[in-house]
Amino acid sequence: MIMYFFALLASTASPDATAAASDATETAPAQKEKLICTNRPVLGSRLSTERVCQTESQRKAESDMRRAQDNRRSIR
Repeated sequence: MIMYFFALLASTASPDATAAASDATETAPAQKEKLICTNRPVLGSRLSTERVCQTESQRKAESDMRRAQDNRRSIR
């Protein structure tokens, strides 16, 4: 699901914005983000887990998205 979110986010970016972003990354020194891996339970299985590795910014984006969804649900 997260991959779909990031794919959708990347596909909706305008070409000018992506060009500006690539220029900014070329001028700034590359900073590698640390990967954080967690084991998440697989829905429908008592024993199986899947390993999910994300950067800190990806984890924050997912957390913000879930928080926004929860807020929309509680308002209704």
